Amino acid sequence: MKILAVFFTFVAVLTLPAAAQRKAGPTTKPKVDFSKKIADAAPEALPQSPTDGRLQTDAQMENLSGKVKSVIEHSADNRHAKPLRELSKQDYYNESGNMVTSVSYDEGYPSFVTVFGYVDGMRVSRTGDIAYAEGEKPSSGRMQIIVRMEDNLRNPNAPRDSRYAIRHKYTYDAEGRLIEKQTLANSGEVGSRKTYRFEGKDRREERDFGFDGDEWSRTLEIHDAKGHVVERRMYDDTGKVSDVEVNTYTFDSQGNWIVQKTVEKKTVRGKTVFKPLWTTYRTITYYP
Repeated sequence: MKILAVFFTFVAVLTLPAAAQRKAGPTTKPKVDFSKKIADAAPEALPQSPTDGRLQTDAQMENLSGKVKSVIEHSADNRHAKPLRELSKQDYYNESGNMVTSVSYDEGYPSFVTVFGYVDGMRVSRTGDIAYAEGEKPSSGRMQIIVRMEDNLRNPNAPRDSRYAIRHKYTYDAEGRLIEKQTLANSGEVGSRKTYRFEGKDRREERDFGFDGDEWSRTLEIHDAKGHVVERRMYDDTGKVSDVEVNTYTFDSQGNWIVQKTVEKKTVRGKTVFKPLWTTYRTITYYP
């Protein structure tokens, strides 16, 4: 089974393998007012100050250049004969470079709306689920199990701060590099955690830990001179490399990538073979 850790909504989504996710034949989408769905689900906006004084903005952590206002992302699964290009994410930033709102999508349908801000100098967020009536969202034949931090608290009776749902905590090394991100419940209990370890200037190891402290995943990223991930190596439970992905990019005038093509790299009978996986497209807008 595939485990997908979504850190801006702090939801772990377990899905069936890719081969079982898509039914044969086209799917006709009913007419749904997505804008209204998103507006209805969006939590109340959070204050944007006072900030936490962290060393990087959200845009910088995403390796974005310039005064980014929004990033709209589509993806196409190239493992299928006729890849369908679907909306996957919408991120909105303020002029300080910090994310204000993020909308995540599932198979082209908005799924969660997360708002970000500050409470008492802490970086915090709240997430709202988008609901669909029967017939508004066709079934893909895919089973999903949603695992939320608030359902996995070790002390569910601890006092909570109702002004937010999740707190985001960042730790940097002496060189100003991000080495840990934590999510904490509004009770103060630590939830998911991501650590970073640097190997020279172009390699960074990421390790994801779940609500119970167990390691979810371990990945080694190889970066180019500008910090873009050109190769990603995933490790299995035994510590061996299980999958290798290679990325190539097309950039806009600001130096931000707008097309990312991802392929799987394998060795078959002593030869290196590349297999298409997916293509990600980004439409980026900027403040004047």
